[in-house]
Amino acid sequence: MNRTFTVAAIVAVIAFVAPALAGCVTTTVNVTDRKPVTRPFSRILIFYLDEGCDFSLFDSTLYNICLRTHAFADSGYAGRSDRESVIADRLSTTGTEALVSSWYIDSAHSSYPAFRHYLDSMHVDGLLIVGARSYSHEEHTEQLPIVPSTARNPVELSVTHRYTSLNGTYLCDLFDTRSLVRPVWRAEIGEKGNGHSTRAGLAGKLVRQVAESLKSTQYIAH
Repeated sequence: MNRTFTVAAIVAVIAFVAPALAGCVTTTVNVTDRKPVTRPFSRILIFYLDEGCDFSLFDSTLYNICLRTHAFADSGYAGRSDRESVIADRLSTTGTEALVSSWYIDSAHSSYPAFRHYLDSMHVDGLLIVGARSYSHEEHTEQLPIVPSTARNPVELSVTHRYTSLNGTYLCDLFDTRSLVRPVWRAEIGEKGNGHSTRAGLAGKLVRQVAESLKSTQYIAH
């Protein structure tokens, strides 16, 4: 067999398979709490945190520890704003506007009273906080056939392909800013098999499922 052909075939197979592996993501949305609202939210401010905090009770202490400390940090701004943009894009509808907090909130709004005043001044009636709870990487190995066996050539040529996928779990809390004490909607969401090898989770598929769940329960407009 021609060695040049074999090398070219190996490269072609891996190039074809790698994108397919990246798209094999399984997602779950497990709603753990849900309270009725009188109408869908019109403006929701989106926060993404690199670590999960327990927002079952929102107060100034939790705000200072979690939102202000992590969301206002200069490090990780690009990744944080990218994830918030993905969430905001999927949640926005003709009746509900989703805002990226990284674009609007800065040190001028860092104190808890200033933050509450900003929510009122911007007519934000919903607050969605997505916090990364845990990440894990899985190493995979598979044999990719290059040349199938035939009667004349009973030996099947294959190449060992190794790749890494990312599993991530996140906590979602949706608040009505008129009370902002306990969430009106909570969910544990997860994805398994994301083709990224670093912390670049929150696949669009998962966020779409979250959006559909919020639409079906009238938290965001259709």
